[in-house]
Amino acid sequence: MLKYTFFVLKVTFIGHEASRTGAPILLLKMLENLPDTEFDININLLKGGPLENKYAKYRKRFFGKPDLFYLHSHSYSFLSKAKAMGVPVICHVLEDKISFQQLPPNILEIFKSYPIHYVVVSDHIKKLLCNEFGIPEEKISMIRTGIDLSEWKIPSQMEMQKFRDGIGIPSDTLIIGGAGQIHPRKGVDLWLQTAYQLKKILPEQKLHFVWVGGEAEGESIYNLLLQEDVERSALRGAVSFVGEVTNPKSYFSLFDVFLLTSRQEPSGTVILENALLQKPVITLEAAGGATELAEQGWVRLVPGIDTLAMAQEIKLIFESDSLRHEITKKGREIVLNEYDVRKTALQVAQIIKSHALITV
Repeated sequence: MLKYTFFVLKVTFIGHEASRTGAPILLLKMLENLPDTEFDININLLKGGPLENKYAKYRKRFFGKPDLFYLHSHSYSFLSKAKAMGVPVICHVLEDKISFQQLPPNILEIFKSYPIHYVVVSDHIKKLLCNEFGIPEEKISMIRTGIDLSEWKIPSQMEMQKFRDGIGIPSDTLIIGGAGQIHPRKGVDLWLQTAYQLKKILPEQKLHFVWVGGEAEGESIYNLLLQEDVERSALRGAVSFVGEVTNPKSYFSLFDVFLLTSRQEPSGTVILENALLQKPVITLEAAGGATELAEQGWVRLVPGIDTLAMAQEIKLIFESDSLRHEITKKGREIVLNEYDVRKTALQVAQIIKSHALITV
């Protein structure tokens, strides 16, 4: 009787931390949707955080070296160790140029030469790797950001009203949202400038501005300055910084429009999440990766970092039911079809199987 032996790849994923932010959440969702019969998965987090317990089930001890290290976003300091061990590496890249400028020169050189393959989430990042770092195009695969669609179903009007009542925002008030860690790269100051401009454009309209996301490490001064800006302007009482929350969907569901004011944002997961909730999205052209979404016709793009133009775009969306319906319907359909983590995780699995046994 013939016996068949199935070779199971030992893959160690490297994550930079377990914070409740974009990259760690995306990595966790990817792991949850990888085919568990094809890989023996281990996770190594370079730093802890509130999601550590959810990662715990992937923390194992291999006997010997893994077949592959899969480095996911901001974890490139591990490259020197992987190279010393002689283990192949795939890098899953979510960063923009400014993040790579923070890498030590020796790590950047290893990043450009040692990995056997790179996965990127946008054409914007692919061009960066090719044009800035000289990485051959054939070593790069595009896999869209994977979203767990089951977590982003549109809540009922009753659920939204109950949450709205709980946080004390009247029903006749329009809510303008923003999200991300409080960090200069996220452009929270530009978001506040847009809020100030909108208050001047719509002086009779009741408006409230809600930012979801906690203070980034080392950014306490920036955060304090933002709070002071609110207190000494016409925005006093009209802005809520709700901090890091476990239920961002509850807040996003209340938004009448979502603003992405990042100075650099190569992937923009929060754009996709708001689109699933059928929220109009406006982004600054400076964000980078969001430009591709605007080209699909469902994200409104504002040139440069023009906060007045962004405020005028908000006014246009508020005044045009047909425009709002068109872009929110199209956005939700595209995200449902192209950004399902069940599909993107299988694409990652295929990349791993295709490259894991390449010698370095």
